[in-house]
Amino acid sequence: VSGSTVSRIVTATYIQDECTLSLVVTIPPNFPLRNVDVDGRKTHGVPEKRWKRWALQIRTMLNSQDGTLLDALMLWKQNVDKEFEGVEPCPICYSVLSVKQHELPN
Repeated sequence: VSGSTVSRIVTATYIQDECTLSLVVTIPPNFPLRNVDVDGRKTHGVPEKRWKRWALQIRTMLNSQDGTLLDALMLWKQNVDKEFEGVEPCPICYSVLSVKQHELPN
């Protein structure tokens, strides 16, 4: 994880074997009046729907649930860990972990 207070950008990189995933969170200067922007730079091997769901989870946690940036990045890491462990995502929401309970969906 790396970040810049001047540009208000946080970059998280997940490396497993030869697969590298990267996530960029941009915090606007007038946050929380304006929502954060979440961008998946390197999404190799992860379906686009799943990336969009993870980005939505991060935005929801930061914008609506008063979560910290660390909480949001840890949720993303847990989702990616579960993805690589072979746990099947929920067929309804494509999520591996629930946003509210941080548990596997039923």
